[in-house]
Amino acid sequence: MKAVNSVRRVGRGRRGDEKDVGKDEGSKNKKKMEKSCGGSGNKSVALCSLPHTCLEVIACHLDSPSALALYRVSRTIRDKLRTAAAFWKCLCRRENFQEFHSLLKEEPTGAPRLSWTGEVLHGKMQEEASHWHRVYLRGVEMRKNVCRGNFQLWRLFMTDKDSLPVKEMTEQTSFRELRSRHRGSEVLDQGRRVRVQRYWNESYLAVIQHSNHRQCNDIFVWKWEECQNPEFLYHHSLTPTYSGGLFPTAYFMWKQYFVLMPDTGVLGMAEERKMTSMIRTHDLKDGFRLVGTYDFPDDGPRRFLNYEGDRDEAAHLHLLGEDKAVALCRTPLHTLYIFSLPDCQLLKSVCLSSSIQSQLDSRPLEEDELDQRFLAKDNTLMFLFYHPDFFNDIFDMNEGPQRYGRLVVADFNSFLKSSGQVELKLDSMFDSNKDYVEKVCIISASKLLCVNSSGCIERRFQFSSVVYGECGIRFVTDLYLPCPEPLKEVEQGAEDEVDTDGPSLVTSRSGHIIAALRHFITGRKVHTYSNTGALLYCLQLDMANLCLEPRPSYISLDLDGAFLCVADQNKVVVWNSKTGDLLNTINIMKHYNYRDDPEETDEKFCWKGHTDFAFTEDGIIVIHSQRNYPAAADLLLFW
Repeated sequence: MKAVNSVRRVGRGRRGDEKDVGKDEGSKNKKKMEKSCGGSGNKSVALCSLPHTCLEVIACHLDSPSALALYRVSRTIRDKLRTAAAFWKCLCRRENFQEFHSLLKEEPTGAPRLSWTGEVLHGKMQEEASHWHRVYLRGVEMRKNVCRGNFQLWRLFMTDKDSLPVKEMTEQTSFRELRSRHRGSEVLDQGRRVRVQRYWNESYLAVIQHSNHRQCNDIFVWKWEECQNPEFLYHHSLTPTYSGGLFPTAYFMWKQYFVLMPDTGVLGMAEERKMTSMIRTHDLKDGFRLVGTYDFPDDGPRRFLNYEGDRDEAAHLHLLGEDKAVALCRTPLHTLYIFSLPDCQLLKSVCLSSSIQSQLDSRPLEEDELDQRFLAKDNTLMFLFYHPDFFNDIFDMNEGPQRYGRLVVADFNSFLKSSGQVELKLDSMFDSNKDYVEKVCIISASKLLCVNSSGCIERRFQFSSVVYGECGIRFVTDLYLPCPEPLKEVEQGAEDEVDTDGPSLVTSRSGHIIAALRHFITGRKVHTYSNTGALLYCLQLDMANLCLEPRPSYISLDLDGAFLCVADQNKVVVWNSKTGDLLNTINIMKHYNYRDDPEETDEKFCWKGHTDFAFTEDGIIVIHSQRNYPAAADLLLFW
């Protein structure tokens, strides 16, 4: 399962129903094929007499339903393509099955894997089938498992090594068994009911419990094989070295290492807001041992934490290329620093202001606040900067002066290939407080997808012009989808003030499917569009048969491969991503210990659902809300 970052993205996916997704389309294409052959029983047709190499070439120029229709045209063609490795490999690539390493592996001998209901998870493969034919058959069965709700379930608990930190759950697992094994844990107390932070990759999962006023600050580490067979390693106290906690945008995992920027927590004294520390690397495989570090020299620059009033500016540290890290913070100017991994040697620094100063109109970039959101694609990173008063009129955008959010695009490809320059571009009018960007998804390094506070959707592409200057760009709208009906709005100060689910947006990997969740006066709906802007279907989430949580701030939207899903704290509802057909509702097994969080309830506009939810075709990862205790994570594996 792929790793999911703060903007997203761990995992894999499934197909449609017990029948193949796109069967109707495939049947039509099959009839056309038969007609062109003169009928499936005609032995004199040219198509049937073609060698398998020619049929492979034809099939690889077709979409999946058409290629399968060709495969079913006649027994002669089927026999030729059955052993054609290129045909099945092409089908796997069209369905992205090659992205799931678990599908590429041969089944080990021995007892079959069972799902949480006791069913067999993997059926037997045809022994005579080629490798890519078996990969395709596994992918189809994986998708059928999604439709049937047939999955293996592991629950990971934030306890200690001797107090059941990993449990493969079944329908027969009782809460008494779990509770009795957890009762003696050394890290179990009510003060640990806090929202956790998490990061995972193909080999490790790390979860951080931290709260200054509740006096907990620990990291829990598991290892797994692409989410398979999780094994608890240890928990480690971060208090001696990182007492202020870690900021979600300032750490990541690389191979077996946990890479972080220290001292990102709010500090009390003004003179303590300047630090020399920049980066640390710890070995997860070796008990969190420190293996790399970089601090500025005593006579060098300092990191400035810009905490003024209630403002809390982010610091960024992200993976770059295959073996480097890039940091962005004030020193005191906004500067990029590139480090080698795991030894943390400083390779290059680039000051944003001096590199794009000619494009900064009258306001220095340092007057803006660095946002938590970032975008990453193909060694290009994008960062948002906002005027300190940008969101002052968030509930009445018609009042107050117009202000802009600026987008810095940093292209590291030249540096990574030949130690060349980091190319920096600036869009000084990317966002506006009159209709600000609620959610942004990256399709490519030059194409973005945005949903605004008004509910409209924009696809924007990067456009350069001498008008904007040497380093100036604009992300120009090439597809605009207006909001189909009035959004439900929050009236500040009203006695019956109610929260709403803000606009959310997801897109397929290729950008060919766009799905937006919006809260209208008539209820919450998901509209799904093609990449040309045509409406594919609309899903009404408040229908009684779905039983989704009616209160706002509890539901998540996700999309991968053949499936689109909406989840709340108890279930995952799955639709066919191409047709909108309802396929299944997967219930999340209840935690044995639940209690409402009064602070969360009182904080009106905070997110109240699970800490994290990531859906992919081969599995689902859920990091539970602090309402479920001890803190837990679920792995639902469809393959």
